[in-house]
Amino acid sequence: MNVPCLSHCLFLFSVIFAVPYDKLVIAVGSESVTHGVEGLEHCSFLKSIVDARDIRRKVMENFEKASLPTTTDEERRQLLSFVICGGGRQLSHCW
Repeated sequence: MNVPCLSHCLFLFSVIFAVPYDKLVIAVGSESVTHGVEGLEHCSFLKSIVDARDIRRKVMENFEKASLPTTTDEERRQLLSFVICGGGRQLSHCW
């Protein structure tokens, strides 16, 4: 599957491109429980529409930064790597 993207913030022209993905899950939860997992203090939780918009903004910023010609391959790999933790009692955990 692919998610269509539009690059328009950094250039005078727009470029439409597709970013492939294996699984894309976006869902709103009601309660955040970290179960003591270290590093989750750096995460964005998804409990509201505001949270979803914040995550979208961060992802779009990473796409824009990754598309810059001055971005190294290592920086691009880090910018385009995302980890999703959780999913709740329905066992829809993604890693």
